[in-house]
Amino acid sequence: MEQTAERKRALFQNLANHAGLARAKLCLDLITAARLLGTDPSVIEAIEQGTSSDLSLEAAIGLAQGLGLTDLGLPRSKPSGSI
Repeated sequence: MEQTAERKRALFQNLANHAGLARAKLCLDLITAARLLGTDPSVIEAIEQGTSSDLSLEAAIGLAQGLGLTDLGLPRSKPSGSI
């Protein structure tokens, strides 16, 4: 249980640092991103600002993946040879 809580805390911290940049990289405004990810814009806004969220771990992972981030909320590494 504690391991899950620690993973969720780390995920939300990473999302606070990277979700806004990932959304901008995808050229998505807040409302469009929320619609595509199936959530409310206030949820994404709260995550990007680092305020508390009631999302489950699974929903937060889905949000991270939808923004092109890893399951830990981190940016994916660029493939070797890419510019």
